[in-house]
Amino acid sequence: MLSVESLLVGMLLVLIGMPSLLLFLELILGQFPLKPGTVNIKRESCVILIPAHNEEPVIGRTLEKLKKELSSFDEILVVADNCTDSTVTICKHYGIEVIERTDKERIGKGYALDFGIHHLQNSQFKTVVIVDADCEFKPGSLDMLVKRSQYHDKIVQAKYLMKAPSDADSKIRVAEFAWLITNVIRPIGRTRLGISSHMQGSGMAFPRAVFDKVSLASANIVEDFELGLKLLQGGEKVLFDDSAVIVSYFPSSNEGLNIQRKRWEHGRLSAIYLLFKMMFKAMLDRRSDVFWMALDASIPPTILWLMLVFAIGILSTLLLLFSIYLPAIILFFCFILLATAIFISWIVHARDILQFKDILGAFEYIFSKFSIYRTFFTSRQKDWVRTVRRKKHDE
Repeated sequence: MLSVESLLVGMLLVLIGMPSLLLFLELILGQFPLKPGTVNIKRESCVILIPAHNEEPVIGRTLEKLKKELSSFDEILVVADNCTDSTVTICKHYGIEVIERTDKERIGKGYALDFGIHHLQNSQFKTVVIVDADCEFKPGSLDMLVKRSQYHDKIVQAKYLMKAPSDADSKIRVAEFAWLITNVIRPIGRTRLGISSHMQGSGMAFPRAVFDKVSLASANIVEDFELGLKLLQGGEKVLFDDSAVIVSYFPSSNEGLNIQRKRWEHGRLSAIYLLFKMMFKAMLDRRSDVFWMALDASIPPTILWLMLVFAIGILSTLLLLFSIYLPAIILFFCFILLATAIFISWIVHARDILQFKDILGAFEYIFSKFSIYRTFFTSRQKDWVRTVRRKKHDE
């Protein structure tokens, strides 16, 4: 018969140890850029699909910058989704095709994208690139992203950076570092481990044939996250290309930042139960690719996971009163591994983003998470809410 200690150790190794080890490996392996393979092909046409809901403050600059990256055979299509501002007028001013969608019942980015894909059914194009209305590609990145997608005939996610505005406080700079870990360092690590990339919502290139297999229509508040999992289950692996770069900025206001974080983190937490079911089914089906991606996706946001490991480690010290040592050793070992990997990430990538004077901002950022996680249980966000935009920055 299993002892209580053996049972606790087994549970901790599966529920805490395995995810922590995976996260540690991703962070360590993700410290240095990938070596892009040669993509020597003649690029075919692409359509840039932009979902836009009341994007008047930013859409003009996005289109102006994007047009400079297009080839002569590329197109841009904007879906003005339930817009009540001048988004349509601005698009027409730039000579961009814009279609209007009005549906007060089916609200969300996924429905806007699905509307755009249906509009493109009779168009001649090889690739669709989805771009958010407040994002812009670094010069040459769009061409690189499309070529890589067409060369491999696969979905490719660009390196999507979110930067703190120049006037941002330390809490937003900490958010920039957290984004860098989640959307750049970990995807590079996943690639080196052979795990499919997650969709990040912007800077995604799709072969045309993908849309015959999966619908984008979704009310999920993290629709890109859901889409990536559905695609992998259907056999479509998503590649990550860190040489193609797309950039946006965090909202400068705490209100805008909180709306954005609440949508992302409530959506991710809501999906965890389904991810456990997916992992179990993947084991039965012997789909290791689905299992590892689902396990990775089930790890809560990095800051929350670190807090959980530390908090459970503190609680486990009570077991020392009963001469049960291994749980505390396992938990604090996991905490030290993760804290070390995050510190290395800061040394390699973020010393220009965060200085030692921003340490207090880091604690403020961590404690502000508590209200977001508390509202997950008291007033969970289930509907899609657009982030408050600010006008673009000149670089």
